[in-house]
Amino acid sequence: MKVSVIGAGPSGCIVAASALEENPAHSVIVYEEHKKLGFPEQCGGLLSKVAVDWFQEIGVDCRKIMLNRIKGIALHYKEKNIIIKDKETKAFVVQRAKFDQSCAEFAEKRGAKIKLGEKLTSKNIRELFSNSFIIGADGPFSRVAKTFNFPNIKNYAIAYQADITNLNLNFDERNNVQVFLYDKSFSWLIPINEERTHAGIIFFGNPDFRKFAYFLDDLKLRFDKKELKIKNFFSDCVPFSSRSQIQRRNVYLVGDAAGQVKATSGGGVYYGCKSALLAGKTIETGDYEKRWKKEIGNDLEKHLVVRKILNSINPDTTQLLLSVSSLLGIESILKKYDMERIQSIFQFKSKT
Repeated sequence: MKVSVIGAGPSGCIVAASALEENPAHSVIVYEEHKKLGFPEQCGGLLSKVAVDWFQEIGVDCRKIMLNRIKGIALHYKEKNIIIKDKETKAFVVQRAKFDQSCAEFAEKRGAKIKLGEKLTSKNIRELFSNSFIIGADGPFSRVAKTFNFPNIKNYAIAYQADITNLNLNFDERNNVQVFLYDKSFSWLIPINEERTHAGIIFFGNPDFRKFAYFLDDLKLRFDKKELKIKNFFSDCVPFSSRSQIQRRNVYLVGDAAGQVKATSGGGVYYGCKSALLAGKTIETGDYEKRWKKEIGNDLEKHLVVRKILNSINPDTTQLLLSVSSLLGIESILKKYDMERIQSIFQFKSKT
């Protein structure tokens, strides 16, 4: 069977490899509009340990592209701070462009062909459809989804991020992600080394670029800097709810094209690639959507429920909740939290 994958990001490459692993007789071509894999870089590059272990298990080696190990998180809201530390690594910062390239190598080793600089129109996609299975891995504004009239994604977030290269982080700061909570949004510092961090903000309501500027001003005060050295700024649109339909006959959607993103954080690499692996395995059986809803969709739905609750909380209530949580020992619970499975936070029993 001929399989055409539109988009050579991680989910596109994983679905290509999965289809070939399921049946090496498939002819798989991946079409990528950009001329260089992994660029432009539009991601913080933070992967949970659960995600890294999963990629290692399926055959994508992340060890050579790791920039930093994350062992804790510092939550900030106004004057309230909660710091959760652990001896074990909870997440890794990876070189995102090289991660994309590793996923592409994974697909190519299994026999996929990747064509760069191929920006396909709806007409091109329809022509491919005449004699090919189509998989859309082409982002939240998927041309494949539009071509075949898939339902729209209902919820989008807007994110801004830049690199700051002169913060002079201390030892603890180099191993902790810092998260600053706001109304229907949060900002972050993802440390890469003692000098460089990814600094960003995501809005799950109306975006306000001025808040990113205020965040950077606050960082100047926190780190006693007259100026911040900033480069690599970008903005991005992130889906945070799945399409109500992700399969139409011989057309599948995976990754951001399907809206397979955690609504709690806006992270989509792990669930998008898990879904892509499943999509590749079900090309011949045609039960991708049914199995996806049963095996993966329920977890993403729980992230969406939590996001809706967070968006409904009055900002004045947030500090009170953090204070109460601190008194209840939330730090010890969060140490065991699996950031990929939101329900894990509710599964810990107190010791008797």
